[in-house]
Amino acid sequence: MYQNIKLFSIAIAAVGLGTSAIAESSQDFKTAESVLLVQHSDKAAMSEGMLTLVGADKNLIMFTDRPHRAAATIPSEQLVKIWSEGDDSFASDPPNAALVGQQNGNPVSLIVELTNPRASGDDFVFGYKIIEGEEVPEIDQAYIVIDDVLSVLETSQIWPQVTL
Repeated sequence: MYQNIKLFSIAIAAVGLGTSAIAESSQDFKTAESVLLVQHSDKAAMSEGMLTLVGADKNLIMFTDRPHRAAATIPSEQLVKIWSEGDDSFASDPPNAALVGQQNGNPVSLIVELTNPRASGDDFVFGYKIIEGEEVPEIDQAYIVIDDVLSVLETSQIWPQVTL
């Protein structure tokens, strides 16, 4: 029970951070050294190298490193659009992500490399390779935290549109 409360508290903190505008200006994004993306889904299903975020949120939470403390949301489909943009794209150098949630009430934490995102109705699908941890068929209340996306965002068409 304690593990469930702890996992839930971490998830709520991540969502709260991402949904509140905590920076004074969008300039904080431009001067940050790293920007992370977070996506929540009702469930994550893992099978044959495909990670399906079932019931994925329509928006990604984006936040910066310290001391900037900037946060915003962008539509999830924007990630698909920018995936291959720029010299340092995710297509050429796939990002790592933490995949966390629970299975049968027990916490699950994996580190994965993500490839080829696509939206599929209310779901979001990635190719994946496990870097650390053991594959599980399903993860409830799943969150992915995608590593530094700053270089990809800077070369995208959406970067100038990010506002707080």
